[in-house]
Amino acid sequence: MATNEKLGQMKLDAINDRLQGGRLYSVSTQSCCTNESISVFERTRMLFRFAMEKQSFYAHCFKLLTLFCIAVAHLVYMQPFLDSYSAVEDYTLKLNAQYPGEEPVKGQDIKHFRDQMDILADYKQNTWMCVASMCIALSTTCFFLFILPITTVRPRNVFLLAVLDLSMFAALPVLLTLRIFIVEKLHLGLAAAMRAGHKIMSAERVMNILQCTILPRERLPYCSEIVLGTIFPIILLKYLIILALLTLLYIGLAYLIEWCIRHWFPHSRQRSPLPTHSCCMTRCNKYRCHVDPRPTRQYQDKSYIPVLLPSGDVKVKPITPMASISIVPLIQRVDEENDCPSLADSIPAEPQPN
Repeated sequence: MATNEKLGQMKLDAINDRLQGGRLYSVSTQSCCTNESISVFERTRMLFRFAMEKQSFYAHCFKLLTLFCIAVAHLVYMQPFLDSYSAVEDYTLKLNAQYPGEEPVKGQDIKHFRDQMDILADYKQNTWMCVASMCIALSTTCFFLFILPITTVRPRNVFLLAVLDLSMFAALPVLLTLRIFIVEKLHLGLAAAMRAGHKIMSAERVMNILQCTILPRERLPYCSEIVLGTIFPIILLKYLIILALLTLLYIGLAYLIEWCIRHWFPHSRQRSPLPTHSCCMTRCNKYRCHVDPRPTRQYQDKSYIPVLLPSGDVKVKPITPMASISIVPLIQRVDEENDCPSLADSIPAEPQPN
């Protein structure tokens, strides 16, 4: 009888050990004495360093966003302006061919008209220069984002491309500022120049193409208003200038941070490893962690053998701390977690009282 009681207790301990074994394997990852609670400062420092090292990448991504905004604005206003400018340019060429020099009577009107057409040509030239600067800035950005991380490039060449990148992108706010002055001049004198040119030579073809009028006429807009409606508004140019300047400052700051990290904090410096769980256990009182006072058991072999409980009136000690849980569901739970054949089938059913 004592042998059966001892055998039953041993097998119940085996079941309890197997159930506790899976829990003990997860204690090392879920305990409060882990790297998450101890290395908060270390992780914050590493995250801050990672963010600083990636500032160049973030700056180029922000520059892509700025280039996209400027490109969309040019896409909206470029085609209508080119259509209106084409009609006005044809009229200007015909007028210059008919009046190659300054006429003694109409010389003042011709000069005023040609000055405004030259300003309109400067606006077109400024637009294409902005497009060229955006293309070069986009090319250098693609180099820094996609080619440099996977290709070995000499530091001198990287420096030259960085200078080219900054200079081309810095040209954008300068060109946009010059465009503001051009637009202001067009707003002041374009309408008078169109009327002066119409007095010298009829501009019927321009009016038919643009569906406008130079002289007051009902239900038709003025040709000067049509042309001015296809150029950039001054308020939009100011917003684009501010965006370009902020992006330029961010790129310059990112290059400065990258240079400081490369010269003051080299990557060859060995960083101290994060504390492990073993050394954490020696400092649990410092961090006020809760440690399980029960002895820790190591279970390397997870193979299960059938456990047969003795039948009959055998007095066994209850499983601690799971005395109120049935054995068969616990075994089924262990079998499901470990994908093993069910052990509950090997346990004989409890004898029913007569």
